[in-house]
Amino acid sequence: MLSGIGPASHLKSVGIRPIVDLPGVGQNLQDHPYAFVGPFLLNQPTSYMPSRDIKMEDAEEYAYKGTGYFAGNSIGASGFLSSSLESSGQWADLQVYQLNIGVEKATPYFINQLFGLKDGILENFFKPHLNKDANFATVLLARQKSVGSIILASSNPEDKPIIDANYYSHPDDLITHVEGIKFLVNFYENTTAYAKYGAKLAPNKFPGCEKEVFKSDAYWECLVRQTSTTVFHPCGTCKMGKYEDPMAVVDTQLRVFKVKGLRVADASVMPSIPNANLNAPSMMVGEKAADLILGDYVNSDYAHEEL
Repeated sequence: MLSGIGPASHLKSVGIRPIVDLPGVGQNLQDHPYAFVGPFLLNQPTSYMPSRDIKMEDAEEYAYKGTGYFAGNSIGASGFLSSSLESSGQWADLQVYQLNIGVEKATPYFINQLFGLKDGILENFFKPHLNKDANFATVLLARQKSVGSIILASSNPEDKPIIDANYYSHPDDLITHVEGIKFLVNFYENTTAYAKYGAKLAPNKFPGCEKEVFKSDAYWECLVRQTSTTVFHPCGTCKMGKYEDPMAVVDTQLRVFKVKGLRVADASVMPSIPNANLNAPSMMVGEKAADLILGDYVNSDYAHEEL
């Protein structure tokens, strides 16, 4: 958009002369919001608590063998599931992670690195459970229906753009996310695997949700809204499509419509968000772009002249 390619009316509004009017640039923003639930308190010392579990020998083991505590991370497991709104049954629309960490003084800091909550919220919430073994879990909305946008704040390239993720603007997204939370609570509290650990969700209400009935749908909706944030999977703002689609930005060759010699080769070309991490498909887009460019070069007059 700073180059003059994008929605003409918006470009004019920030003092940029439109070169090519492409209304879809910056629109169709999609992401994977995720929220967390926990702590699920355990009655056995099975979780990871650095102040209790890490010893000098662990650092030596990692340094010399590459194994032990320092060789892993806090994610114990990950999985995919389909909500009741995924009627086809062919696509998972939720991804869950288990965090095998207990509650200690550093836990609020660790979780805030992921979720960016205000200082003091988690410290107060975790205080009754300090130094207890626990698990946490996160729920990622894998196929969100809400879409947002990115627009310019000004014509100054150093000014941050205005990003509107527009999470939960589609009602199905909140319903789906709540189903994921309820699945995890049931998974910890009502399965044989966790019965021997006495796994139970901490009974105190999350700050900001005190007025809701604990474990009701309204409470889970509140929890999702209080804790959800981006997992940094934005895509879709230069979506691929047919020329007749007014919101399409690139064609199937990744070429920008109405602009000669310009391609886009990143996650922004995805018309709809994949239901898993975007790293691998983004690499695939880049590999395909390289192949397309090479193919055009090999078939060009310039290449034949060199030969």
